[in-house]
Amino acid sequence: MVIRPEMQKGGESKREKRQVNSRSLAAGVQADVKCEGKN
Repeated sequence: MVIRPEMQKGGESKREKRQVNSRSLAAGVQADVKCEGKN
């Protein structure tokens, strides 16, 4: 199978999106914990 540069770029962007999603999820969880602490 020949891997084209475009295909590699697509895979990288998918990986980056996944990292961003997990990061935003972690931030959301931290925000929820802070809100619960205030209540």
